[in-house]
Amino acid sequence: METLGDILQQLSLAQGPHTLPKHELLQDHERIRNLLSSQKARHAFAHTFSDHTPHSSKAPLDSLKRITISKLTADTVHYGRVLVCRTIAKPLKFVGVQTIIEDPIVGQGSSGMEVAAARLSLYNFANFTGPHSDLNDHLPIGTRLFIKEPYYKPGSQDAVLMIRCDSPDDIILVPNEQVGGKLLAGLRWSDALPIKYGLPIKRGLKPQFESVDGLKQKGNEQFARKDYASAIDSYTCALELDPNNAVLLSNRAQAHLNLDQFRQALEDAEGAVKIDGTNSKALFRQAKALYGLRLYEEVSSVLKKLDMASADTEKLNQHTLQRLEEQQHGRYDLNNIFQEARSKQPPILDHADYVGPVRITKIAGKGRGMVATEDIVEGTLLLCSKAFAIVFPSEFPADARQNVINQQQSLSHFYIVKRIGERLQREPWTATEFYNLSAGHSIPPMSNTLQIDSDRIAKIVDTNSFTPKTYDTSSSSPMFPSNPPSTESSSESDDSKGLGLWILASYFNHSCLANARYQNMGDFIFVRSTRDITKGEEICVSYVLPFDEYDKREKTFNDREFRCQCQLCEFERAQPEATRHRASLLDQFYEMHNAIAKNDHSIIPRLMKIIDELRKTYETAASTGINASTSVSANAAKRKGGKKNKKKTIAAASSSSTTPTFVLPPRQLQLGMFPPISVLFHLYRSCAQLQQAVKTMVEGYELLPQCGNFVHIRAETAVAICMAYQQLRSSEEEARWMEIAKKEYELLYGVSKNWWDNMRKI
Repeated sequence: METLGDILQQLSLAQGPHTLPKHELLQDHERIRNLLSSQKARHAFAHTFSDHTPHSSKAPLDSLKRITISKLTADTVHYGRVLVCRTIAKPLKFVGVQTIIEDPIVGQGSSGMEVAAARLSLYNFANFTGPHSDLNDHLPIGTRLFIKEPYYKPGSQDAVLMIRCDSPDDIILVPNEQVGGKLLAGLRWSDALPIKYGLPIKRGLKPQFESVDGLKQKGNEQFARKDYASAIDSYTCALELDPNNAVLLSNRAQAHLNLDQFRQALEDAEGAVKIDGTNSKALFRQAKALYGLRLYEEVSSVLKKLDMASADTEKLNQHTLQRLEEQQHGRYDLNNIFQEARSKQPPILDHADYVGPVRITKIAGKGRGMVATEDIVEGTLLLCSKAFAIVFPSEFPADARQNVINQQQSLSHFYIVKRIGERLQREPWTATEFYNLSAGHSIPPMSNTLQIDSDRIAKIVDTNSFTPKTYDTSSSSPMFPSNPPSTESSSESDDSKGLGLWILASYFNHSCLANARYQNMGDFIFVRSTRDITKGEEICVSYVLPFDEYDKREKTFNDREFRCQCQLCEFERAQPEATRHRASLLDQFYEMHNAIAKNDHSIIPRLMKIIDELRKTYETAASTGINASTSVSANAAKRKGGKKNKKKTIAAASSSSTTPTFVLPPRQLQLGMFPPISVLFHLYRSCAQLQQAVKTMVEGYELLPQCGNFVHIRAETAVAICMAYQQLRSSEEEARWMEIAKKEYELLYGVSKNWWDNMRKI
């Protein structure tokens, strides 16, 4: 019996780019379609991976000149041209959506002549996963197409030349009013295939020989099979016959809800309620749609019209009240959110967004950024936001990497670009806020936000995405990096990471010594101030890991097309020789990773020598011209005063300047010493040299600034010192460091007894 693998192997035997006659293209296409249907396509891939930079046409249709398949050139994007063609085969979804297209007959040619045909592969068009053997309902045979600036390339399996399209906006399904337009003028087709115009789906087509009740029953059966898209089509056909049927509108609203199509669901539910205001199902579905659109105040208004005795209504009401508390006051039960994110796979959570005392504005020399609208106390929640799009490693198929031709790109990048394209296609009203994000300094603003521009999506992801952070709270040495810096790139390590894009969070610019820090839980990002911030001051987060060396940080900045001018970067630029020597010493330290993992105490002398050599590289700090205006003790004293007294202090500072300069003492610029010091503490503690361990780690804690990502390390370090004092049975010091750790965690997560109790259990 012939298998799908057999067919693909046969196709791959051909050598070199070439074309096939129409009948052979149709035969190969039909063989694959039949196999997909009979075998349910176990070998097919659920997602699309590109082997090139996706092309997306920026040209308006009326500026393009007509071209035919027979005039296309291999391995070429045909700029300034539009391909006029029609489909002649039932489309299928294998990797992308595939069909066969043919040229029209130009001029006075014979109707029976053989015209050029080609495969057409459409990527990022289907917003569902998995293979499908027949998509004729969505792209019927005979559909006329305009393909803007077509890309003609050899297929990856058999080198047969094909048209590849990565952007849905590059395909235009010819509407009725353009049948006689200039691009179609003088064209005829080789046979009498039925001609299709307009949007090629069932919606809007007049049903024939079916009753309203029959179509409703058909839709209900499809709904019961969870074929919600087909159910929507059946309900739509029924509504063509009976447009004022509230039950049909309500049923279609529920089908849209099950596909997370909340705006369409709201439109149908509101239509049903307008016809029948007593329809409780329609009212409830209206409330559910508003909830999905995150319009919680409107949800409350609708729920007041329903019987709260219903368990479903009461549950939705309770969730809505919780979301309003989050949205209006920034009050989140972080302990429950943390547990929820750990227990769900993937961790897609149901919570509201919150915007605190921040606003977007232009920042001199940087473009747009985020500033404080009032004086802000350290530990204040500034922003909570649900991801516009996010992917987690748990979502990657086991064989996904072997199907990626461009091995330099991570799976998370491919997946998130695809996911964003699907969302923009499904929810075009979200395009403006997405395309308003920076795609890099060299990319001008986008004029047509209705276009799905794959190339621009990828650049926006490159410029604005965050890697969701996770921390191993069970590790006895959480400060030591589990993956030390390497001079070699590793696609495997990249594939173990997720990627997320949050719209508002993208407007926070970078500083290595940031005054705020982001933390993600599931698909939500929380941004909290890590020190006092004055009104009008820019708020920054760090895009790099706390102890990344200067060269690695600089590469990240170059990739994102900016230059960091924080005190740490300026300090290290001012001492290039010392910075290079420091990097060499840290390389020696990271090479000891295996011995450290085995608790090999014999490396302690080597560690101590590396720490002493690192200390010497900082001896020139005083000569760099960097003046210290703050200290660890000053910050600690300020924090003891409480938030009321601190507000007065901040107000006094802000009255003199809206953009104060935060300067660290030279001691807290010696950050390269911390990783080996933290490991030395761990080794001392494992061999019961507890007094030496505590002395070592207290020095490490004093190195850490109260900035950005370092706050998390400060908290973990305080806990580690506390545990060491517990082993020493020094209850007074244990209690003191426990209080220090608690204050550090309040900076990270706010004042929350439940959260602190949970951290102590961990």
